[in-house]
Amino acid sequence: MNSPTLTAHATQMGMVIGTAAYMAPEQARGKPVDRRADIWAFGVVLYEMLTGRRAFEGDDVSITLASVLKDDSKWDALPTDLPRPLARLLRRCLEKDSKRRLSAIGDARLELDEQEPASVTSPMPTSTRPSSSVLSRLWPAVVGIVITAAAAAALWPSASPSTSTGLARLAILPPPGDRLYPDSTGVAVSPDGTMVAFVVGSVARSESALWVRSLASMSARRLDDSDGAAMPFWSPDSRRIGFFTNNKLKTIAASGGRAETLADAPGGRGATWSRSNVTQLDPDTAQNV
Repeated sequence: MNSPTLTAHATQMGMVIGTAAYMAPEQARGKPVDRRADIWAFGVVLYEMLTGRRAFEGDDVSITLASVLKDDSKWDALPTDLPRPLARLLRRCLEKDSKRRLSAIGDARLELDEQEPASVTSPMPTSTRPSSSVLSRLWPAVVGIVITAAAAAALWPSASPSTSTGLARLAILPPPGDRLYPDSTGVAVSPDGTMVAFVVGSVARSESALWVRSLASMSARRLDDSDGAAMPFWSPDSRRIGFFTNNKLKTIAASGGRAETLADAPGGRGATWSRSNVTQLDPDTAQNV
């Protein structure tokens, strides 16, 4: 729980987000990731279960990420009677080169079941003959992690070179004489990932309004009936935007037009729009409605 973590509050363009000690090397470098990054995280957790210590440590994010990228795990911290299949699985999960890493979490069971020739030397230092008792004690926990990771891998969107859109970077600039609100609550990306809604404040008129930009366009447009807008949020179909203004909760079409008032919302502090077309207010806001 005390591991250095990069959070959304510190997000900048091109910055990675996550808990540093569990990031795969490719993730720490800001490169594209797939399910093999989860395999790495599984290996880190398994290492901690077996040793009672962190696989990669550091006093801050930069030191921890440097350890992930450059340092090898301290294999001599593992139990001396660790069974070879479990040691082999750990090695496969913590390969820094993702191409050499275990490709799917379902293969973990195959690694554990595979028998090694007697002539093969264990990758871990051992002073006694490997004991199956260690594996039998850890097996329920290992199976639990494998099942969880396999479920996560099954839900991971399949990556295909023909359909992958890659990493998109863009800059959003306010109109001349106006300013963007730096608070993250003033920016919202549409669920389909094609548009960004953001609040722009007019320095001259001391007011704010809602602007929308399509990622396929080089310019943004102002939604005229959105004076005083704050804390925008999208409908699930990416067609409408909810926002707070003058103690009201309103919605407006992303294409523009008249805003509709949904409810009184004094002190509005945020809301979400569910797929069942229900708008859920922030708890503090709901108490005042």
